[in-house]
Formats: sequence, structure tokens, C-alpha cells
Amino acid sequence: DLYKETIAKYNIALSDIYNMDEKGILMGLIYKTKVIVSILEARKGAVKGRIQPGNREFVTLIECISINGRVLSPWVIFKGKQQNSEWMEVLKEGHIALSDNGWTDNELGIRWLKDCFEPETQNTAGKYRLLIMDGHSSHISTEALKFCITSNIIVLCLPSHSTHITQPLDVGIFRPLAMAYSKGVIEKGEYSPIYSVDKLQFLEIYQHTRKAAITDSNIASAWKKAGLQPFNPDIVLQQLPKLS
Repeated sequence: DLYKETIAKYNIALSDIYNMDEKGILMGLIYKTKVIVSILEARKGAVKGRIQPGNREFVTLIECISINGRVLSPWVIFKGKQQNSEWMEVLKEGHIALSDNGWTDNELGIRWLKDCFEPETQNTAGKYRLLIMDGHSSHISTEALKFCITSNIIVLCLPSHSTHITQPLDVGIFRPLAMAYSKGVIEKGEYSPIYSVDKLQFLEIYQHTRKAAITDSNIASAWKKAGLQPFNPDIVLQQLPKLS
């Protein structure tokens, strides 16, 4: 109800409704895959496992999508202290930030609002934009909320512990994104039994991963599965545990 009331109160167009979230990923992670084979093949050792790439460095990705299928520029947060000029040559679009642990923080949260969301969405159909996100402290710091108020950005935080069923990026984008990235890592190391994904390789794989996973159909499905477009809260309510 708050979602619908906010849209009606501020006369927000569907094209001005966005969802932003973060995705943490290990650069060298390959997701486990089950393969069906005959017992004879298994006994002969015809099926061999794949060694996980060596790099376990943590990277944070910030993505933002709109109801009408728009995708904002990607933000990649690496662990480190010094930028590499080659990184953006590989990524081509978006922004690469650094932090001590590869995670976002209050400073990076406000930078994303000022340097990404505001300039890329300021040409609105109406006066206001609606930004849906979780209540992570880096998203709703005092400085971030002040900036949103002065910039006519309405922030709508999802209920705690519910984003796995209420947030579009969580329910419809991040899983295919992770699977596409895993596939890219496998293809990159096809002819090398032991290899390590470095930052340049990560960016090369990820730019292709986004195109494969963040598609118009996946975005539309994500908003629908979250019960937000078309508005249908029963989709979410049916997934809640039944009261005894």
C-alpha cells in the first residue's frame, strides 16, 4: 500500500521507478553444476571435475534497473588503494571504486547517488523519482537521505529480511547474473586446468555477463516476481510462512 500511495501522492511515472542493490561476488568462483551421466561413464572416470580458479578476492557490484527496462551504468568496487588506468579500458562504461575490503560504505553510497543515479536519471517524466532499495546503512546514511530530499528522490526501503522475495534485482537479475559470470569464468579457463582470475579478466568477463543476464525480459520478470509491476502483492504474500 505504501508503494502505491507514494506513486500516487508524488505523481511518479513508471519510467521514474528504480531498484538499486549490491551483489557481492568472488572473482574466481565457479558455481557447482550437477551433470547426469551413466554409471559406466562414472566408473571409467570419463567425467572429471573442474578446479576452482585460485582468486577468492571479494568484489561488490552495484546495479540499478527501472520498471521500463532501463539499466544504469555499472559500479564495480574492488579491494585496493590505487586505480589502474587499464581497468576502464576493459570495462568501457560505468565506474570503478576502491575500498579497503571490496565492500561498499557510506562514502561510496553517497558517491553512487551523486555520480551515477542523479545524473543518469534527472531527465524525469515528472518531478520525482522513486528509488527502491534495502535498508543497508550505506544506502540510507544521513548525508545520502539529505541529498535525496534536495534532489526530489523518494527513497522507499524494503522491509527487513524480505529482499529475497520483494526486491526485483534479487528475485530476477542477480541469479542469472551469477550463473552467466560463472559460465564466463569457465570459458576463460577452458584450456588451462589451473588459472587465476585477476581484476582485468574479471572486468572483461563481467561486461559480457551483464549483457547476457540483465535483459529486457529478465528485468520485466524481476518486477513481476516482486509483485510491483503489475502491482500484485499476493505474489509475495503467498511466499510467506503460514501462521500456525
